Amino acid sequence: MRRMPHDLPIQRRRSALLGGVRLPVLALAAVLSLAAPGSASAQEAVAVRAVPQAFFGRVTFGWAAPVQHQAQVNGTTATITFDRPFQGDVAAIAAGLRDYVSSAALGDGGRSVVLTMTGPHSVRTTANGNSVLVDLRKSGGATAAAPPAETAPRPSSTPSPVAEVPAAPRPAASAAPGQADVRVRAAPHETYTRVVFDWPANVTYTLDKDGDQLRLRFSRPGRVDLTPLTRGGLPLVIGATSFAAADGTSVDVRVDPATRVRHFRNGGSVVVDILRGADTAAVAPARPAAVPSPAVPAAPQREVATAPAPPLPAATAAAPPRPAAAPASARADGGNLMVSVARGPNGPAA
Repeated sequence: MRRMPHDLPIQRRRSALLGGVRLPVLALAAVLSLAAPGSASAQEAVAVRAVPQAFFGRVTFGWAAPVQHQAQVNGTTATITFDRPFQGDVAAIAAGLRDYVSSAALGDGGRSVVLTMTGPHSVRTTANGNSVLVDLRKSGGATAAAPPAETAPRPSSTPSPVAEVPAAPRPAASAAPGQADVRVRAAPHETYTRVVFDWPANVTYTLDKDGDQLRLRFSRPGRVDLTPLTRGGLPLVIGATSFAAADGTSVDVRVDPATRVRHFRNGGSVVVDILRGADTAAVAPARPAAVPSPAVPAAPQREVATAPAPPLPAATAAAPPRPAAAPASARADGGNLMVSVARGPNGPAA
């Protein structure tokens, strides 16, 4: 159909109108395309390693900077939640720890790792500098010493498992309703390191120490900022982690095993002093064993010659035999007995 000259202005106006609508749409698409890569780049790249040990399986998350984390266990599901999103090969966990983990997946926009375990295993987490260590141990298995940190091996201790709690929603970046923000202060002294947990109100707690593991259980739920204990450089303290417990909040602090602890409450603050070594009494130096005196040889005995005994004198001549006694006669005289002895030539007989 041939367009008439009076129709040309209408066509120009329609093209201009469509062009004005198309330009904002294209601009919005360009903005969205630029924003999408930015959201992916906000997730940190974290190295994930899974290595089986003698009596447990270890997962290591190698971050570029210290990160806060929490662990929750519900049956055969363990959820490790970090305060920053990340990207990593979590599929390597199930591939490297087949006896402990059947599957692993990222959740909550990259802020958590959900482990489906092969059984109701115990879980223990430790912050070690920029790394977070997750140790899985089969329930009822052989008891072994606590695994050492990868960068600084230390004496062993019996690990404390993560408390099994009912499934609960992950706390937000700030304290969830009903939770208290707990500030942690730490400072080294000449013979001890002091750690203070500042609660906004009075709180009851218990403290147990087993080897290099120090566990505090607070009676209230709270979000504990453990940055002073996890950034490194604090004497006698190796790392720390916190997690929600059924009856409040638990904090595990890994310390030098050759330490002792004193603790007290000061208002809303709980003070924990980690002291070097234990009280040792002075030990007297051992006395050297007595050296036996050398044996003195006995002086030789001199033989003394003895003179032979003089011969006995010859026997004297035998006395002459006595003469035989004269026979005696007796007679009775009434009631008397009368004896008559005859005298020999040499006198009476004896």
